[in-house]
Amino acid sequence: MRSSLAAIALVSVLLCSGLPFSGTALADPDRPAVVRHRLFENDGKFEASLALGFTPVTYLTRHVALDAGAAWNLTETWSIHLRGAYAFASHTQTADDASATLLSSDPSIRFRRVDDFEDLWTLRWSALAAGRWMPIYGKLSLFSALPAHFGLYLLAGVGVGGFERDSLVLADMSESAVKPLFIGAIGARLYLTRHVSLNLEVGDRIFPDSFRVEIDRLTPNDTGKDAGSPGLTHLVFVSLGLTLSF
Repeated sequence: MRSSLAAIALVSVLLCSGLPFSGTALADPDRPAVVRHRLFENDGKFEASLALGFTPVTYLTRHVALDAGAAWNLTETWSIHLRGAYAFASHTQTADDASATLLSSDPSIRFRRVDDFEDLWTLRWSALAAGRWMPIYGKLSLFSALPAHFGLYLLAGVGVGGFERDSLVLADMSESAVKPLFIGAIGARLYLTRHVSLNLEVGDRIFPDSFRVEIDRLTPNDTGKDAGSPGLTHLVFVSLGLTLSF
């Protein structure tokens, strides 16, 4: 997970530093007219989008999410977004194997007093408000007669999410909660027509973790106590989506 976050941070730095792209400009009036005169414009347009994403790095949980959104472009580079998502989530084989090993052991011999696992909450739904900054617009000549126009962007937002948690150390312990949710993402937009574009996005959904510690498996109904510093959970999604502009 840390390697995924480091990759996001690195690309963000490169994006903000404005590294040169072939035929790319930051809306600079002194740039050549071929880039300054944008073929595809965002200013004043509304957007509707649909995207499918998954978590490429999985440890205890895996997710697939369907994301729908609406946006209004304030300028060519700035826009505001409302997003809603529904996610399908499950434990990984690693989580199932760890749970089976622990639950099948005799607590009088081993694993009597245990802590539950961190980063075990699964996202079920989310509602987010976000802002997007798209400072880079340009084109790449894939073939001599087929230039590809694109934009690169950063997105950040806040909202709430619905989460569920099935303990790996207590067979009948399930929880649900609504938690604050934050998102940070980098993405690329490929313009297909004046009204249709494709988006590839890598986003980190961040929320506060919580789990139980010091559970005595020999004491019936003992659920231990809340962890003192549970930290944050990061769910990194890679998403491919379609956007309609009008």
